[in-house]
Amino acid sequence: MFLRNHWYVAARSEELGRSLLARRILNEPVLLYRTGAGEAVAIEDRCCHRNVPLSIGKLVNDDVQCGYHGLVFDRAGRCISMPGQEKIPAAARIKSFPLIERWQMVWIWMGDPALADEARLPDFSIIDREGWAAVGARVDVKANYLYGVDNLLDLSHLSYVHGRTIGTLDVARHAVTTTRQGDTVKVTRWMHDVPPPPTFVKLGGFDSNIDRWQIATAAPPCYVWLEVGGAKVGTGAMEGNRSQGIERWNLNVVTPETDKTAHLFWTEVRNFKIDDPDTTQLLKAQIDATLEEDAEVLAAQQLTMDLLPHAKTVDIAFDAGSVAFRRTIDRMLREETAAQPDRSH
Repeated sequence: MFLRNHWYVAARSEELGRSLLARRILNEPVLLYRTGAGEAVAIEDRCCHRNVPLSIGKLVNDDVQCGYHGLVFDRAGRCISMPGQEKIPAAARIKSFPLIERWQMVWIWMGDPALADEARLPDFSIIDREGWAAVGARVDVKANYLYGVDNLLDLSHLSYVHGRTIGTLDVARHAVTTTRQGDTVKVTRWMHDVPPPPTFVKLGGFDSNIDRWQIATAAPPCYVWLEVGGAKVGTGAMEGNRSQGIERWNLNVVTPETDKTAHLFWTEVRNFKIDDPDTTQLLKAQIDATLEEDAEVLAAQQLTMDLLPHAKTVDIAFDAGSVAFRRTIDRMLREETAAQPDRSH
């Protein structure tokens, strides 16, 4: 089960154009494209005639023609043309989905359209903030989306999965502080006077130990903010002055695709060397490599979970944030289910 009355990322802005993009979201087939004016559209990826995917059809102006029998659907999901007949049944329509395009991403509302509220978007505004540079992409995750959220909340795995890029043994050696505010979970780790990881040496030019921070914040249904950085030892970073170091934010939405797969949309923003394309490419290459390592671990985890669905697992201290987040999701699923109208009568 998934929370439905929330905003999920359906695509990065650059993925959409004047071609049909098929994507599965929350186990539903969705078709995405842009109108001639550039506006993003999302409708159900099926023809209501014989349930053939509309994505094997084609665009006709701003409408979609089924590639099987030629029915045409507009952006609202209404069938507006049926070959061989003039009268179109009122039931000849498919779902359309509310969209908002913001922060280089296209956000989709998969639940009750009447509840789609722009104010419920997560705050990713730092992506557009002056003085910061952004780069992002999408990653296929062959695992349940909650495993992806776990991976982002518990960064102790950096010591063992990402030693070539951002991980050092110091990460797992330092304890974390887990706090909650409403439905939001925050996991904070400070590392004082530690060696910089390889990527920090390249990006920040550090030639000695640093004070390093990792702050992971998660909010339902699948949003994770990672605030990471490092500064020269004793320059006040731990008290809030980070001007003597490098600061990065990694913003993530782990959109469920199916029960066992997900789309990870990430955006990295930084406040240093913002006009340097080489730094942008270095960061993207580093994050691509890091997430490839994560994806391999998560796929293996999902496979074992499928083979041994009843095998017990043991939580450790670093899991406090993930456990709290999952409990919140479980509660919200119960609440959302209870709020749905009874259709049994």
